Amino acid sequence: MTRLNDLAWVPCDDAALRQPNDVLPSQDPGWEDAPVAKFSCGLLHLLEQEGVEFGAAIPDSPALRKLEVAGVQFDTEELARLLPECCEQRPEDRDRRHLITV
Repeated sequence: MTRLNDLAWVPCDDAALRQPNDVLPSQDPGWEDAPVAKFSCGLLHLLEQEGVEFGAAIPDSPALRKLEVAGVQFDTEELARLLPECCEQRPEDRDRRHLITV
């Protein structure tokens, strides 16, 4: 029997059907171009409890990108966790202007 993780059955916000691991369960400000599943939160939770893995093939957005896109929404604890990650990552030259080095 084919598992639900192996079939392209998830309806996405762009009207395509994809495998669960190629679809985010909800919007991620770091990846605004990534496809998002069109399921209710309750259904997503139930599917995840049953072992369906959403977004497993989509890499986590870089810390600098998260900070740039949604930094104003983060509380101090999230910012404290994210800032060291930004400094550890090797930003491209065009992104270096966002980092302040001491």
